[in-house]
Amino acid sequence: MKSNEILKFRSLWMGIAILMVVYFHSYFFITFFKDIHSNIFVSVLKELKTFSYGGTDIFLFASGIGCWFSLNKLIKESNSQNSMAADFYFTFITKRFNRIIPVYLPFCIIWLLYKFLFNDFYFTSAIGNLLSIQDFTGNGKSINWYISAMWLFYLLSPYFYSLLSKYSKKYQILLLIFTSFLFSIPFIKSNFLITFSRLPIFFIGMVTAKYFSENSEFSYKNSLFFIFLFVAGLFFLELVKAKFKGIALKTGLLWYPFIFAVPGGCITLSLIARYFDNFFIFNKLNRFFSWLGNYTFEVFLTHLFLFDLYEKLVTKNIIAADNLMIYIFIVFLIIPFSILLSLVSKCIKKLLKI
Repeated sequence: MKSNEILKFRSLWMGIAILMVVYFHSYFFITFFKDIHSNIFVSVLKELKTFSYGGTDIFLFASGIGCWFSLNKLIKESNSQNSMAADFYFTFITKRFNRIIPVYLPFCIIWLLYKFLFNDFYFTSAIGNLLSIQDFTGNGKSINWYISAMWLFYLLSPYFYSLLSKYSKKYQILLLIFTSFLFSIPFIKSNFLITFSRLPIFFIGMVTAKYFSENSEFSYKNSLFFIFLFVAGLFFLELVKAKFKGIALKTGLLWYPFIFAVPGGCITLSLIARYFDNFFIFNKLNRFFSWLGNYTFEVFLTHLFLFDLYEKLVTKNIIAADNLMIYIFIVFLIIPFSILLSLVSKCIKKLLKI
């Protein structure tokens, strides 16, 4: 099996990941269906919701892969490792900027206007959100921690690439992964732990991309290894939930199992997708998730806005908290609003010629 056959399903990973994140942030089983306990199907859905925050880790893993390939392409185009300095760094960040800002900026303006209308506007946090650094101020009021974390990891990725280019032996890479894990330890019991505990999974994404780039064949041993990682990660997660639930959030134990589960799960998903790709129903599902995977950032931003709006309307007694039909309607608005945001970003790119 060719390695590129595995990574071609990255959009599928992203599509499933964004559904996981939306599901985790939803009010299903919080406001709705919370009193249903005897139904097995509902019990399974509740269990899935408890760890669907791992969709964020899938984003970061896939993002690490994408960053490595982008940096590697820039190196090949420059034909010189010396370009890792200012020009190379600037080119990479500019490409990320051109992809993110035309989507984020119009959304952020709408978000701030919405906060102003609901008397929840603060000038300092508005500047922080516009600059995507509000979460790092520690003052709250950020749109979401992921936005600041995303830019931090983008800024670090050229240095990670440089390290992986210099230290390529297996024990050296394992030591680097362990070091990335150590960077999260000082942030235990800090609000920033949610960001720095995700540093290893982003770095592992870059390691995975490097491995797949240098090894064109994907063997059965590789398959078994990633399946084992997936199972081990799920076991670790269940162990944390059973034995360390009280301290899991403050110590990062809620997120560390995904260091194993996400790489293993993503590659396992690719193996399954490749095997069933010729089956009609699975092929259609694959196409849907892959299509959705192209709008992940738009869906991520849009669902934050709509869910926050729903909460505000409920708090102000404008709509009833137990009105399931209105909530389902709001959930279904995510897709058209995301497509609209994507169209706006394309117009901005065309206008700015980027």
